[in-house]
Amino acid sequence: MKHQRKFHRLCILIGILLLAAPVSVQAKETAGTLIFAKANHSSLEPLYWMTIIVGGCIAVTLTYVSWRKYKAEKKKNVNKDSNS
Repeated sequence: MKHQRKFHRLCILIGILLLAAPVSVQAKETAGTLIFAKANHSSLEPLYWMTIIVGGCIAVTLTYVSWRKYKAEKKKNVNKDSNS
């Protein structure tokens, strides 16, 4: 349980760091109007990384929980057979 909490905290921390990552912005002045334009990279790139990280955290958590359930049921069946 202790490792699971650490894992969840790590996933949350990584997500927060990705969301708070600075986006480089360049200012351009055209005819007296200041226009802000993003630097040369995809605007959806942070969304892709966030999706991969959150999806990975969910997949790892579900795998861990399934494995624990499998082991518990296997142990329960072994104890049930030995008691009979």
